[in-house]
Amino acid sequence: MAISSNLQGAATLIGDPPSMLLAGFTGMNFNDFFFIGESPSIFFSVQIGAIVSAVVLFLLFKKYDKKMPVLKEEKYFTLIPSIFIAFLVFSLILGSSFEHDIHYMSGIICFAFGIISFVWFVFYRIGEGVKKSLANLDWQTGVFLMGIFILVKSLSVAGLMEDAAELILKVSDKNPFSVYMLIVWVSVFLSAFIDNVPFLVAMLPVAKFITAHMGMNPSLLYFGLLIGASVGGNITPIGASANIVSVGILKKQGYSMRFMEFVRIGLPFTIASVIASSLITWLVFS
Repeated sequence: MAISSNLQGAATLIGDPPSMLLAGFTGMNFNDFFFIGESPSIFFSVQIGAIVSAVVLFLLFKKYDKKMPVLKEEKYFTLIPSIFIAFLVFSLILGSSFEHDIHYMSGIICFAFGIISFVWFVFYRIGEGVKKSLANLDWQTGVFLMGIFILVKSLSVAGLMEDAAELILKVSDKNPFSVYMLIVWVSVFLSAFIDNVPFLVAMLPVAKFITAHMGMNPSLLYFGLLIGASVGGNITPIGASANIVSVGILKKQGYSMRFMEFVRIGLPFTIASVIASSLITWLVFS
């Protein structure tokens, strides 16, 4: 579930925070992720990658198709969280489909729904008390992500991102296809160990710098970067927020996921989906 959500998160503007960050940086709207002019956009590239990687997942998991444990029936207590999510998705689509002067609209919407949801959660479980409700939150994941943001911003302020752009141009000998593939696969490798949200924040100026020097189609590098950053995080359990959260949930349920156990699933999935998605994106925008 985690690695598939990371791939599909790149398909639409509201699918994942990296997509929102890219849209905010470039001024893209919701529809640009489906079509740019008359050209099919990243949504369709991701679906090709999803088909290819689905075959990989089938081969990895087919040995588990027998003797599945009988799951206990779980009863839901309220539909309110699902209603919140439905309104959140609708608000994000609406807010990103039209031009407006409000910066960070997606962030504002997510923050507002986060506050509303938390207040509801506290009052819904008021019998437990605010202290216990706060203790139930996944603070470990939140603190980890904040630390990653600080680290990446520090590297950017130190000028490492500009150095990275110049290195990519030098290594690729300014060949457009080589530049594109370096952007994609460097993003894949680095985002396997750095959360893809702060990583994308750092790399967007790098892509802009290279685009200005090479005269390439900006959409090509931006979408290549998004594919690499979003899907590359699937390689390790620390590469994406969804991975960190899913491993944290497993840990709370008493199941430990070792680092290499995750890699054995995430690495082949990543290679297959990135190759397919990035090549389709190159054919469309090169």
